[in-house]
Amino acid sequence: MPRRWCPQWGAHGVRNNVVIGNGNEGIRADNNSPESIGHVITGNTAQSNGGAGDLVELWGDCAHNRWFGNTFGRKNPSCIQ
Repeated sequence: MPRRWCPQWGAHGVRNNVVIGNGNEGIRADNNSPESIGHVITGNTAQSNGGAGDLVELWGDCAHNRWFGNTFGRKNPSCIQ
């Protein structure tokens, strides 16, 4: 699926965090509102977290947010980088 263009790419983001050993997901992008798109998630380390994985996007397609340059163990969906 092609990425959707968002006029605010980069205006919101999760950058340069370390999330290790949470009972739930490490970093999760929800899919419940218009504010849930256009985020850049990069430079993070997420390891050994519970739930659906270390990095999780509930849209399920990586077209609504950009994921790159992260270090992780488990991801969902597989398009997360």
